[in-house]
Amino acid sequence: MLSGKVPFPGNSELEIIGNVIKGTFHFNHEPFSRHSTQAKEFLQCLIKKEVDQRYTAQEAFNHPWVQNFAHHSDQSLSENSIVDMQATVQLLSLRKAVLSYFCTVVS
Repeated sequence: MLSGKVPFPGNSELEIIGNVIKGTFHFNHEPFSRHSTQAKEFLQCLIKKEVDQRYTAQEAFNHPWVQNFAHHSDQSLSENSIVDMQATVQLLSLRKAVLSYFCTVVS
């Protein structure tokens, strides 16, 4: 969400879903370059394939990146990050609408 890109690579929805299932991801998209190594490490802890290896809410809250951001609340996200987040939300809304349509057509 920070970048507006999914970390799971793929040239199609099917390929992306396959990589999600396999747990194959990377942060090689240009928008990820705007974010710190610590932020990307935090994301890696949230999207691990094995559920029992993912951060709990408490672990996520205590992560240094989250705590650093919380303790420096005068910091704000860059305009690019906000635009990327808005694009992600719009894309997810579109995907949800398309999937809903296909589910009703198939059934």
